[in-house]
Amino acid sequence: MTRRFLDSDMDGSHIATAAFALEALTDHALKDALIGTEHSPFEEMGRSLAMAHELSLQGIDVVMLGVSEKGTLVRLRVTQDVAILQREAEDVFSESKYLTWSQKYPYGYAHVKDAMNLFYLRNL
Repeated sequence: MTRRFLDSDMDGSHIATAAFALEALTDHALKDALIGTEHSPFEEMGRSLAMAHELSLQGIDVVMLGVSEKGTLVRLRVTQDVAILQREAEDVFSESKYLTWSQKYPYGYAHVKDAMNLFYLRNL
């Protein structure tokens, strides 16, 4: 459902909701995860975006990424307290091309004698 939401029409007024959705796509099955604590990004709808804004004011750019149900990369970037929500075009990111690439790489780079420019040559 979250991936489907990322395909919906979103504009500047949906940035907090998009941040919440992108946060929901992340893997929180890590030891010492914030879920269920007072610092959880899911405590309230705008919490993820507020946390990103707080970090950006400390000079840390925050980028949240997620792939929609249609395979579109959705990017939320927060820099110096300014949040920009953007959908990447398929020529910038293609989920199907990424899945093909990930069957061999990034581990495939370890078995190449002359790896210079291999990333650019393989992925054009």
